[in-house]
Amino acid sequence: MCSYRCENNGVGVNGRCECTESFVGLHCEKKKHCRTWERLENGGCVDCESGWNGTFCEIIQCENGHNDLTQQKCICEKPYSGERCAFLKTADVYSFYNHKVVVYGPVGLFSVVPLLVVLYCCCERKARNLRIKRVESALTDQNITADRRKISNLLGSKKSSIFQSSVIH
Repeated sequence: MCSYRCENNGVGVNGRCECTESFVGLHCEKKKHCRTWERLENGGCVDCESGWNGTFCEIIQCENGHNDLTQQKCICEKPYSGERCAFLKTADVYSFYNHKVVVYGPVGLFSVVPLLVVLYCCCERKARNLRIKRVESALTDQNITADRRKISNLLGSKKSSIFQSSVIH
């Protein structure tokens, strides 16, 4: 008698399960998905039904996931569903991406916002230096000497006086 339980009408013979024509496995737990009734000498399938492979056509092919060999079913990656993980339901897609936003949104917020602030400050500093250079250049063209710090102060507040009238010889 078989020391363990045979499934799907399998019969225990000499400590092992002998399976019916349609099943395979240690306990006859896996259904064969052969395309025809023709069999090879070892009981394997000549050709498998669509979506199945393996010697006995016992391994399901999953499009977007992996197969559970003991259960003969697909374990789908989110947001896919269906027998072979080939379908996308709109609700599942929204749920999947909404979850990602909830999880990764704060990370993005706390990394992107400071980056934008730093970028803005750098651009503002560069623009300010360019304005100072333009004013210096314009004053030099008119033979006026001006202190760079005073130009900077003038561009920062409109009340400063910066000009030192002098003619360059």
